[in-house]
Formats: sequence, C-alpha cells, structure tokens
Amino acid sequence: MGKIKNLMGQKFGRLTVLFFIQIKNHRARWLCKCDCGNLIEVASSDLIGGNTKSCGCYQSMRAKEANLKHGYASRDNKKRIYKIWAKIKRRIFNKNTDGFSYYGGKGIKMCSEWMDFINFKNWALENGYKDILSIDRIDSDGDYKPENCQWIPINENCRKAALERWKRSKSRGR
Repeated sequence: MGKIKNLMGQKFGRLTVLFFIQIKNHRARWLCKCDCGNLIEVASSDLIGGNTKSCGCYQSMRAKEANLKHGYASRDNKKRIYKIWAKIKRRIFNKNTDGFSYYGGKGIKMCSEWMDFINFKNWALENGYKDILSIDRIDSDGDYKPENCQWIPINENCRKAALERWKRSKSRGR
C-alpha cells in the first residue's frame, strides 16, 4: 500500500476497518463494518480524525433518544399513557384546544405532582391503568388529582361524558 497507513483491523468508534478499497480524491478509502452490521466506505482522515465513528446509526439513535420524553414519546410513536397525560395538560392549559372551555376554561386544574409525567405514570400504573381503560374524574367538576381520578372502561367514560353534556344542555334551558 506504499505511504498509506494500514488501518485494517483497527476500530474507530463503532467502526472496524475491514480492508483498503481505493484512493479517491487523494484520500485512502476503507471498507468498515459498523457494530450494527452495516458496511460503509470511509476515508482514512475521517476515521483517524474522529469525524466518522459509525455508519450513521449512532447519530440516528441519539436523535431518537433526544426526541423521546421520559422514554414514552417521540414524534412517531407515543405510548397511550403519555398521550392521555398530554391531552389532560392541553385541555387545561391550551385555550385553542377543543374542550378547553369544559376544563381549563371552567377552572379545572391538574395537581402540581402530575405536572411531571413520571409522577402521573407511576400513579396510573399503581392504580390500575390498562390500555383498555380511560381516565375519569370522579367529580366531573373537580381537578385532575389522585383522589379524584380513576381508570374506567372507555365506553363507560363515554356514557358518563354524554350524560354530563346532556345535563349541561338541560341546565342552559335547551
């Protein structure tokens, strides 16, 4: 290989150099195998200088982790329990959200403990949360807090909500 430093067998980050490929644009290029199994062609200077440490999988993994909140949400995949928590917060704090007038707009709050998703998740799991259940405020005029919330079947919660809407319409004289 002449003046080219032999990198075969060396490891750079997640990349193991398999063999020399060619000189391209005055740079020695190597075939490397990433820890994830992908093969990638990399220039010597990028390996030695630390500019390339993986096939791209490491950066993708870090980006995905950065987009996760508490390990429960990402743009593409939000676990149901996280969606429930986020929806409660939207109903209470976001004036532009459908239903705000029935929640935050009428003074319903979320207890300070539940402002942290982990605390909400822990309460939910300790109090019977299952994906087939829906959060329910026992007193529909009360706040979202442990002593006023329970998990009930979704269809039961829908019936309860429909009854509440009917009562509100009757109280307004409709």
